[in-house]
Amino acid sequence: MPPSPPGPNRSPAPAGWLARWRRWWGLAPREASAHDASRPSPRRRQRERVALLVREIMIRHGVLSSRYRARVLSLDREGQQHLVLIDWLPLRGGLAAGPVPEAARLEAEVQTEARQTLGLEVRAVYWRGNPVPDGRPLHGQINAPRS
Repeated sequence: MPPSPPGPNRSPAPAGWLARWRRWWGLAPREASAHDASRPSPRRRQRERVALLVREIMIRHGVLSSRYRARVLSLDREGQQHLVLIDWLPLRGGLAAGPVPEAARLEAEVQTEARQTLGLEVRAVYWRGNPVPDGRPLHGQINAPRS
């Protein structure tokens, strides 16, 4: 004998009570929120704008993107204050070193352009590594103590 269809007084199938239980405990799949993965948050957009600004300034100073890696961190929830971390990458296979920019000049330029063009604040620019191939620190340039 085939099973009879559920009537109006019959309890729903086990999937129905399980779905209600999951909704009750907040385990049900959620609908797409306002900040979907396809749309970056305003904080992320600000961070990307600062990263593009750093890239433009480094290119202006003649530094290739293969020589460094820049990271931008947001310091506040709104994404108005940022911190820039720049790692100098080691030279590979006889590449020419290229120009070595002055750290203080780059920091000042990043901070003023972020403030003037983007309306954002870059609190500090931190450097790690040594851009010179023989490993000697440069006097008055990157990794030099400030007086």
